[in-house]
Amino acid sequence: MCPGELAKRVLFQGSTPRLDNARGRFRARFFGSGALEVARAFFVGPRERMLPGGSHQNANSPSNEPPGDRFNCAGAAGHNLTAEAGKAAGQGAVRCERHGTAQRGSSRSALALPLPSESIVKRGHLSVANSSCYHAAREALSQNTFRQTKDSPWPTAVLDKGRARGQAQLVPVELDNSPFMPPEEKAGLCERAHKLWAELSDLDADVLDLLTAIWLNHARTPNDLAIACVDGLLSLRALQKKKGGANRRGGFHPKQRRAVYDSVQRLENLWINLFEVEIYGSGRKRKGVAQSRTLLLTSRIAQKHADGRQEITQFTYRLGEVLNVFLFGPGRQTALLSVKAVEYDPLRQKWEKRLARYLSWQWRIQASRGGYMRPFKVRTLLDVVGATIKLERIHRIRERLHKALDALQDDEVIASWQCEKWNEPPVGKHNWGQAWL
Repeated sequence: MCPGELAKRVLFQGSTPRLDNARGRFRARFFGSGALEVARAFFVGPRERMLPGGSHQNANSPSNEPPGDRFNCAGAAGHNLTAEAGKAAGQGAVRCERHGTAQRGSSRSALALPLPSESIVKRGHLSVANSSCYHAAREALSQNTFRQTKDSPWPTAVLDKGRARGQAQLVPVELDNSPFMPPEEKAGLCERAHKLWAELSDLDADVLDLLTAIWLNHARTPNDLAIACVDGLLSLRALQKKKGGANRRGGFHPKQRRAVYDSVQRLENLWINLFEVEIYGSGRKRKGVAQSRTLLLTSRIAQKHADGRQEITQFTYRLGEVLNVFLFGPGRQTALLSVKAVEYDPLRQKWEKRLARYLSWQWRIQASRGGYMRPFKVRTLLDVVGATIKLERIHRIRERLHKALDALQDDEVIASWQCEKWNEPPVGKHNWGQAWL
């Protein structure tokens, strides 16, 4: 339901909810366990399920932040969900109110023609994976946290989010068919892996989110395939086609198409190895290990131009087991991600893009607790955007963070934000940056 439409306001008092009408808002206050169970029914996202005993499957990454100056963020886009479950500790917080939307799964077959943008984007949101390992891999791609290690020739990033522990490596896909090869060939693959490492950016995280959203619309089993169109991915990123003229066809620039497909190839070469992860089986959690590629491409279709150049136009793929194990059955973990997160420019709007992803992940985790108004430390948000903290330029960092949060509010990714328990320093006062952090 859009913000201008009539919505229901639910105020939970004890175990009995009281309903009254409100314009474009859906507000919940929790006062008891009975009310919380009712609230969960409203907050469960598309094709989400409750575990036996009433526990929520996606609360796998509780926050253990120490008290201090905080930002308190809640989200936006459809209804406005605000949950107040106690007083937030600390100072300096941004409050963001989450707008929730309800979706239902499509009845399309697993292998079909590429879906148009409007069938994947529901009320301004994409349905993406939300497991801890997925978000950790996505963050490693966007911030390019890969490093060269002594025990492996491949660029490696540490994955440590929630209860998932492991690593992601850029391992060329050719090694799957030829694990033992001459040293000179392996050296060539190592050089190629390092080139892929240097090209990692927020675009790779965007493409991963888009391919996950498309696959979730198609797949009914972990082995189902989906088809993605390169031009469709560009359209979902809200890029404009160039106009045709002088007997030439309009469309996206070849460099734009190439950038997207290069990102797909980098994802194909990404290997995830989880040493410790919680997997759901028979209605219970159990610790296990998992490893696979992030993306498996099974076929490609290319267009041949008059000059002999070939250009990939679409491809068939599925997600690797390390990701789809969390997308089926009682352990399914998905979240709604604002489409603005993939539309933001990877270079000029990097902070807005990364904050949108992080808040989506956190809101889904907190859904079972109704903790949408939980404050976030300033330092946590700066770590999320990959900012380098220097106290001598702390005022610029602060202005950039406020600008990013204002942009999220203007684009209805969040409903509002505010600093919590923070007093502006007097004019001319120095050394306030450490207290703000």
